[in-house]
Amino acid sequence: MINTSSLELEDFEDGVSIPHYAILSHTWGAEEIGYHEFDRLISKKKESLQKIVGACMRARSDGLRYLWIDTCCINQEDQTDVHRNVKNMYSYYRNSRICYAYLVDTDMQDVVESGFGQSRWFTRGWTLQELLAPPEVIFFDSHWGYMGTRTKLRKEISGVTGIPEYIARNPISLRHVDVQERMSWSVLRKTSRSVDRAYCLFGILGVSIEPNYNEDLVTAINRLQEAFFERYPEKRSEFAGDGVDLLKMLTRRSHRARYLK
Repeated sequence: MINTSSLELEDFEDGVSIPHYAILSHTWGAEEIGYHEFDRLISKKKESLQKIVGACMRARSDGLRYLWIDTCCINQEDQTDVHRNVKNMYSYYRNSRICYAYLVDTDMQDVVESGFGQSRWFTRGWTLQELLAPPEVIFFDSHWGYMGTRTKLRKEISGVTGIPEYIARNPISLRHVDVQERMSWSVLRKTSRSVDRAYCLFGILGVSIEPNYNEDLVTAINRLQEAFFERYPEKRSEFAGDGVDLLKMLTRRSHRARYLK
């Protein structure tokens, strides 16, 4: 994790008590600062630096010494590290003290004119669990201007995502929501790697599989579906066909839900 005072990375061994920390939810840009580049932080471009420094400043102001950001806290060159973090991503957000949702393509004027739902952040696969897992989410614009909390903005969030307001207000209720409805919230979202459309559902569905970035989306969805059926065998009769058919069914369901709102 990032020490928000020294701006240095610190590792915590397995079994060591993890201190309270903040976590960042964001969309990746073209020149992100990675794990091996972090020691040269000051030499990076202003756009890449602003996101990290801004998040650290915010965490410090909230009394949190540590911050986790996926771009620089995961060693993308180590597949074991990548797989471990992908499997545990939901728990990272769930166990954080607070999550900062940084909308790099939005400013307060956008909110006034058209609503913050125009942000690319709402179209990405991974940000779904980043919205729902943390105990609290605070939204910030591109200049780190305060936009509101998940609770305060629950009506706007519901309008953009289709997630009921009561879930946005209290995501602990997620476990009581029909699993097919949970899936439907993700189907119109995109990921940079196709198989991540399956992997980003781990926390939402409450199941996981071993990530394999050499497999295609169909294989990943089928494996995830089988893991899901193992946990919820009573749901097997409600699904027909393979993973691709399931995705098509959920896409149609999501479109219908949006047209009927």
